[in-house]
Amino acid sequence: MVQENRYHQQLLQTMVYHRDRLGRIIQKDSHWADNTHSESSRYFYDKLSRVTRAHNAHSEIRLSYNSEGLLAKEQFHSMLDAFQHW
Repeated sequence: MVQENRYHQQLLQTMVYHRDRLGRIIQKDSHWADNTHSESSRYFYDKLSRVTRAHNAHSEIRLSYNSEGLLAKEQFHSMLDAFQHW
């Protein structure tokens, strides 16, 4: 776990990064010092340690790769929209 503190518009924002046993970031938690906002993002990987999915309370992204290991497809879904963008 790694913690990072930074100021944004004169408010302290703390981010905590959680890693799996391979060292990949699997979760990022952000909290504001005035307790008005917090957010958590999760990250998922394939067997080759490529990001395949990431999501938070607002959106989700899915990534797929071709046989050469290059990004082949990106799918975005907004949790705030009534319509899906799959």
